Amino acid sequence: MDRLRRFAVLFVLILTVFQGVVTTAHARPDEPVLSEAPPFEGSYCPETWIVRRGNSLSQIAVMCRTTLEVLLELNPEIENPNIIYVGQELRIPPGEGPPVYTTNVTVGWAEALPAGVAAGEKWIDVNLADQQLVAYEGRRPVFQTLISSGLPRYPTVTGQFVINRRYLSKDMDGRPLGYDYYLPGVPYAMYFYKAYAIHGTYWHANFGTPMSHGCVNLPTPAAEWLYNWSELGTVVDVHD
Repeated sequence: MDRLRRFAVLFVLILTVFQGVVTTAHARPDEPVLSEAPPFEGSYCPETWIVRRGNSLSQIAVMCRTTLEVLLELNPEIENPNIIYVGQELRIPPGEGPPVYTTNVTVGWAEALPAGVAAGEKWIDVNLADQQLVAYEGRRPVFQTLISSGLPRYPTVTGQFVINRRYLSKDMDGRPLGYDYYLPGVPYAMYFYKAYAIHGTYWHANFGTPMSHGCVNLPTPAAEWLYNWSELGTVVDVHD
């Protein structure tokens, strides 16, 4: 019986270690990993992607406008597509189609400034119809990214707001509000109205499509850029 008990304990320990290794790249972050500034200037992803906490290979494929098969072909050292590691360098093919986020903006200058925004002042435009966020300095656009806003049953609030709280990392728990989610370590959270925030997203890469419970989901590198660029009091204009 003692031998059986020792074997069971040993088996549980081995299983725990194995699970920890397998889920390293998919573990939800307890805090964001500050990355080097991503190369936004007209590229879709860098030629080399440094795996961040919360990344999965399929997520990177979607973000970089490629496929899982292409990534595996370019990175033959990956023996199991479910196992990648924080800090691992991946070779990325040239992207196709419009970039998910970029400072090489394709949108035109704003026709008018929101109420109360001075010439040259920073502000953020969130277009729910286009599923796009654009950062402006005065009327000049300096950054754009696809977003995922609220699903039809959880619509994102519209109106003019300001960033009133900022967190490098924030646990988000919808259960007290009756929602079925708990997301630890959500990176680069910028709250603009009650529980509504613009933030990075590690649990999906389906940007350009409503996916959230009302928040404005961004690719994490895009949220990092916006977090570093914005400040408390930055105007957020959300509209259809």
